Amino acid sequence: MELFKDAFELKKFDKDFFSSIDLLNEKFPTVNEISIMDSTGHLLFSTRPDTLPSISVIQKKAFLLAQRNKIFFNMFSYDENNRLSFYISAPIFNEDSIMMGVVLSNMNGDDLMEIMDDSTGLGKTGETLLGEKQDSAVVYLVPLRHDRSTTMKYSNDFDGTAIKEALQGKSGILYDIHNYKGEKVFAAARFIKDMGWGLVTQISKEEALKPVKELSDILILLNLFIVIFLTVPAYIIGRYIGKPIEKLTRTAQLINDGELSERVEIKSDDEIGLLGETFNEMTEKLERKIHELERYAYVISHDLKAPLSSIMPLADFVKEDYKNKPLDDQGNEMLKMIKEKSLDMKNLIDGVLKSARQEYKMKEPVKVYDLVDHIIDNLHPPENIKIEITKNLPNTVQYHQVSLLQVFLNLISNAIKYMDKPEGLIIIDCKRQDEYYQFSVSDNGRGIGSEYQSKLFNEFTIAHDDPGISSSGLGLSIVKKIVEENGGTIGLKSEVGKGSVFYFTVKA
Repeated sequence: MELFKDAFELKKFDKDFFSSIDLLNEKFPTVNEISIMDSTGHLLFSTRPDTLPSISVIQKKAFLLAQRNKIFFNMFSYDENNRLSFYISAPIFNEDSIMMGVVLSNMNGDDLMEIMDDSTGLGKTGETLLGEKQDSAVVYLVPLRHDRSTTMKYSNDFDGTAIKEALQGKSGILYDIHNYKGEKVFAAARFIKDMGWGLVTQISKEEALKPVKELSDILILLNLFIVIFLTVPAYIIGRYIGKPIEKLTRTAQLINDGELSERVEIKSDDEIGLLGETFNEMTEKLERKIHELERYAYVISHDLKAPLSSIMPLADFVKEDYKNKPLDDQGNEMLKMIKEKSLDMKNLIDGVLKSARQEYKMKEPVKVYDLVDHIIDNLHPPENIKIEITKNLPNTVQYHQVSLLQVFLNLISNAIKYMDKPEGLIIIDCKRQDEYYQFSVSDNGRGIGSEYQSKLFNEFTIAHDDPGISSSGLGLSIVKKIVEENGGTIGLKSEVGKGSVFYFTVKA
């Protein structure tokens, strides 16, 4: 796939590429043919040009499935030597998850045939079937063990059979069922939803029960011995093995229902204990990934409000002031500002996407004063609120610029949002503490009660009950995560009615 991906990204289908395809054919003899389509569904080339007209329908199906990020696995056929072949495809995506094309291969089915023909443990009557429902009939995709002539032929006589149950979506062990010859069988059925296939392994009931009948007399004689001497050990062993598995199953069901905080409590040092420990690690990783997704979903909605709050009023001003007259210098200046704010939004979106790909850990020189001044300009604070930037701010720090922007944007916008004084004052300051800069955003606003301060950086914590101020309770938790991921600390000092000071550290 890397070979195809590089060729698409560079748009370079040259001699070296085709030589690599030839080597691929030599390395994997099960590949009969490789074809490549571009992102519009057009066929670019095939290693077997003589077959191109005959696979146009397959190309269409494979392309449509690739649009939904699904593989195509179908079109079984047999040659004159009764050798199976089939087609399989896969979409190719670039780093931005945009589909660039589709690889379609015709594969030799010898490996599949070997699996399906293996009757180990199935005695004389057992076999494995693979079928597909077409209209009101079933087509067997591989030869039957006891009737090789049925391959790829329609059969309408499949009522009451195990293959019918499988094609109707049933899975599991089937007892009261028969095979295509009308014989009673035991069967294991599975419906393969993505392919629309039914998979069945079956053995005649008579052959399956024959050993049981022969052993029944012996079992009766041994029954008393088993009851007396093995009941207690069996119970202990069953509890020892079954209880941890039961816990694991119950926890898995709770996690499946959304209870991600659940963990398996298995204290044994055996394989089951190791399985439980691995399961807990996987669940913790899943929980962290979900929190990451929630974080970036909030960042997108939260951080884009700043440029939007500038763009929308500017657009209204232009519309109102120049409704019936041509644009003058002031109008052109407003349009220029709209363009600049739109570019700010684009940069924010690019930054969030980079952060989602873990690039937020990459450091770069950031001009702190320019960054803070840019944020204030975008926020357009009310006239009654004065914002001061002291001269103590360092010229530059090594940080991921979008991450530092998110921290300052959140703290400054909060100070503006919760200001309740007619003459508001917000001060952005910094002081050196050993190997760190400690930045602070202080205000003379409403302040935060002591009952909220210890949990203010937790997710979904809101330190007020004012219905007129909307808040998701995620902003400060995101700020804390960014600061700590970059090796810093964050905290606050606040008194109700007198204001708050939020401070965080950055390595000098």
